[in-house]
Amino acid sequence: MHIYEVIFEALGDVHIVVAKSPKQAVKIFTNYVNDNEAAFNKFFEDDFLVKGPLEPENYNDPKVIN
Repeated sequence: MHIYEVIFEALGDVHIVVAKSPKQAVKIFTNYVNDNEAAFNKFFEDDFLVKGPLEPENYNDPKVIN
């Protein structure tokens, strides 16, 4: 498992996801927002960018992961 940053392109919002691959990270997050946050508009995997895998020692400052 790896840590990935999934970025919503339209707003630049960054979310941290633990997954096996970048593709899985985007899929997991897309499913999450569609199940929990999408009221009228559904999100698609193409709406998101992914950075990573990230290593915890690459963070210079403490970070809340939610």
